[in-house]
Amino acid sequence: MLGQQPPNIVIYVLDSLRADHLGCYGYQRPTSPHIDGLAAAGVLFRKAFAQATWTRPSAGSLWTGCYPAVHGALNMGRQLRGDVPSLARSLRAAGYQTGAFISIGQLSSNWGFAEGFETYQELWRQTDRSELVQPETQSHELVRDVEVVAAFRSWLGGQRRNAPFFALLWGMGTHMPYQIPAAGERVFARQELAEHLDTVRAIWAIDGPEAAAAVRDRYDEAIRLADRSLGELITFLHEQSVYDNTAVLVLGDHGEIFNEHGRGSHWRGSSLLSQLGSVPIIGQVLRRYRLVNRWGVAGHLDVMPYEEVLHIPLVARFPAGHWAGQQSDALVEVVDIAPTVLDLAGVGAAGENMQGSSLLSVVDGASAGKACVFSDSQRVDAAPRYVSIRDALWKAVRIAPVVENSEGTGKQGTVERVYRRIERRLSPRTVLYRMPDESRDLCGENTDQLERLSAILDGWQEANNERAQGLEDRVLEADELAESRLRALGYLE
Repeated sequence: MLGQQPPNIVIYVLDSLRADHLGCYGYQRPTSPHIDGLAAAGVLFRKAFAQATWTRPSAGSLWTGCYPAVHGALNMGRQLRGDVPSLARSLRAAGYQTGAFISIGQLSSNWGFAEGFETYQELWRQTDRSELVQPETQSHELVRDVEVVAAFRSWLGGQRRNAPFFALLWGMGTHMPYQIPAAGERVFARQELAEHLDTVRAIWAIDGPEAAAAVRDRYDEAIRLADRSLGELITFLHEQSVYDNTAVLVLGDHGEIFNEHGRGSHWRGSSLLSQLGSVPIIGQVLRRYRLVNRWGVAGHLDVMPYEEVLHIPLVARFPAGHWAGQQSDALVEVVDIAPTVLDLAGVGAAGENMQGSSLLSVVDGASAGKACVFSDSQRVDAAPRYVSIRDALWKAVRIAPVVENSEGTGKQGTVERVYRRIERRLSPRTVLYRMPDESRDLCGENTDQLERLSAILDGWQEANNERAQGLEDRVLEADELAESRLRALGYLE
């Protein structure tokens, strides 16, 4: 705790937000003036990394301070375990008023994410916005970031002023298909083509440089719109005279791959795949599965843990302007956020059972950060599991193939089963990159580095498995509404 009074805490997550599309991380377009201003008033973590390439496992690490294999919400068939540490539960026990304002069904209250929150508003349930990928459907049918901020403002107005609050806001504006304002208010997405790329299917089907540029324009426009909502939130905190004693953390849960990589870029024979991409019918299938497309968008589902999806923005403005203007190049992870917040709240002991470490020791110079960061990603049981380790110079990715008759494969269609069979044959089991180049696998050339990172990764996975032993595995509760939303967004077949 930095002062005599426990600080208020606000965490604002912008879904699918890439660090390299923000001004404070060097982007040339003015997409993020309010995030940039917050970074100038606080600490900018230049090397922050997500625990997974997609929302549920990454959010689970934010909620619990634990890695996905421990908190349990590893893939679409699993939910948070009930006996893991909980940031919200710990703060509530310490006297905090706790509220969450959620715009995505991935974080359904039926799947353990509401635990510890006195108020858990699932804004996505309050609409009939389900068929988001149909040709006639527009992107405005997602919950807008301004609605998330409005819900927080309404909630805060009803809270006691003699107790601190913890609020977690989850914005979907920067998630595909990327929300953009009305035509007259746009700065980047002005061309007619950007107007029509308003569904997930339309974006996945693009081809050609003009369409690729239009998608990036939509994405930048969505960031600008989300940033404006953040500005409204900060203004509101000032109006309520609580800003000075409030810690505000802004981050992405993961990033997004545009055309930097295809889903099959790491496969054996990937150069042949690229050539086949120009063959009629075959090329259509390859683009359908986002395997090769010079101009296409790979997104963040079923993808390798490349930097574009793991490197996330993390900006923290601390109460009373502590450490204002500082930038850190330490390696940090999403699992570090929960113990940091508990440390700020003066209940750091509650974070001792978490796997992350408080970042206050990094910003005050007592720690140089971590030697390595990790990720663990799998969409469904019938898809590969990608586990990665990264240090300052190297990244190794371990790819666990799916056994053909494993649980979950029975629900696949014929095309999907054929695709998975090809994937098993062509995907390597391990790849090694010398950062920042992730275009060339160096496993055969740098065996010493591979052995070193593999040994650390073995130890990390063993520690996770030991930690998970004895913890309750919760059966995923049925939530038809959430599943319909996720199917529409491409998370479920």
